[in-house]
Amino acid sequence: MATANTLACLEAGCAAAQGTILGIGERCGNTSLEEVIVALRTIYGLRLRQINFDKLMEACEKVSRYAGIPIPPNKPIAGMNAFRHESGIHAHGVMSGAGIYEIIPHDWIGRKSEFAFGKFSGTAVVLEEILKPQGINPTKEQLREIVLKVKDKNEKREAEKRAAKEEFVKKYYEYIRNMTLSMDEVLDIAKEVMKK
Repeated sequence: MATANTLACLEAGCAAAQGTILGIGERCGNTSLEEVIVALRTIYGLRLRQINFDKLMEACEKVSRYAGIPIPPNKPIAGMNAFRHESGIHAHGVMSGAGIYEIIPHDWIGRKSEFAFGKFSGTAVVLEEILKPQGINPTKEQLREIVLKVKDKNEKREAEKRAAKEEFVKKYYEYIRNMTLSMDEVLDIAKEVMKK
């Protein structure tokens, strides 16, 4: 609730707000400044001339790299999926007008709408984004078969990678835990010092 609480405080008259890029801090609950400033522009209509919005993603990516903490794909504003659409109805809507499913204009922050292709893809996005630009014009039946094969291939890939995903998550948490010393390591240091 950090972003909502910060916006509520500012709306109630607070003169300033504190936060961090991506909400990264020692623990959890820090306000994500990128979410606050984009909300101030989008919801409250503030101009915020002192903020260079087209550098926002660059700042998020640098903080992520230097902190050694990946940006979660589902992170608002900065996550890979923030402007990425797989669902057929979403993709078709965005192709008609990005504002249908993107309340935040992606170009404000140097992003663009992207399409993912998998088990939820629809015929319109496959046709318009992949086939037509390559000069491929299938019949309706062929297009339906192509999309069904896309969905099938994605399902098979997901099944093959299930164990790898679990191992990745396990290794990620081990990496995060190892960013600091364990109690045993501190005890070893203490014992070493005490021997002197």
